[in-house]
Amino acid sequence: MFDVIAIGSAVYDGFMEVDLKEIKDKNTASGKSLRLPLGEKISGKSVSFEIGGNAVNAAVTFSRQGYRAGICARIGRDIRGEEIRRRLIEEKIKFDFMEIDPRLRTSFSAIFLSRGERTIINFPGSGNDLSLAGILEAKPRTKWFYVSLPGDSYKALPGIVSLAKEQSAKIAFNPTARHIQNSKQAILKLLPKIDFLVLNETEASMLTGIDFKDPEKAFKKLDKAMPGILAVTYGTKGAAVSDGRFVYRTGIFKNKKTVDRTGAGDAFGSGFISGLMRGDIELAIRLGLANAASVVEAVGANKNSLTRGDFEKSSRWSEVSIKTKKINP
Repeated sequence: MFDVIAIGSAVYDGFMEVDLKEIKDKNTASGKSLRLPLGEKISGKSVSFEIGGNAVNAAVTFSRQGYRAGICARIGRDIRGEEIRRRLIEEKIKFDFMEIDPRLRTSFSAIFLSRGERTIINFPGSGNDLSLAGILEAKPRTKWFYVSLPGDSYKALPGIVSLAKEQSAKIAFNPTARHIQNSKQAILKLLPKIDFLVLNETEASMLTGIDFKDPEKAFKKLDKAMPGILAVTYGTKGAAVSDGRFVYRTGIFKNKKTVDRTGAGDAFGSGFISGLMRGDIELAIRLGLANAASVVEAVGANKNSLTRGDFEKSSRWSEVSIKTKKINP
């Protein structure tokens, strides 16, 4: 019996810290780019290799928070896949449902870090072909499924939902932008069966067609479609959460130093569920924000994920401003 099984991607990440000039670029979402000089060799300040991917990041949080955590992801039959499994053993995460791809190599990301920002070049490899056949056949018992499906594996979401409802398990769902683009109507149809939905502002707008700068209006629409809890993250501006009765608006914990933002969204979502499993939505918000703040202070998408002791014993995470507003009918 698991407390939670994370389903999604497992990625081997290579980080290099470089000093690159930042330039304006109207063709990017941020309006900025890092400039790499063509045909030249530049020196990196540091290099490190970590494991990541949304399923790995979430499972690390759950295990460090004291929960019995499992993972379902797809890796290749290569040295990077072996390293991911070795690190999962260290984190006490069960990988009984891990899929091994005999043809494609394990997903890999080359991540360039510069002044707290990053640019990611991803080779999806085996990660895009997660079939979920093994876990759907095994039907493991768990209290929660934490789901963020890579590549074409989004097509298996109805099967996971059916499995969860068959055993009265709850579902936390973090759809990728690709999932929303390719299967928006299917997601909306399944929302009544989702217990927790977490999105960033862009994903929320894609799913609803509403500007989430007015979260109360947007939450009203989604609250009618799903009975569960909805959280929308705004990066450095905090998050907004709705439980159908109230909207909770909050800022973020102040960072000591932002080193790498990779994995911050996964840290918030998995931290939130870790708190919610202890039965308190304000605790869930605080733990999600604390976990995200801690993760961005180190290189690696889960290297600084909080243990339960880290969170409960440090006065740093004891308070955060949460403004509560009742949703008018």
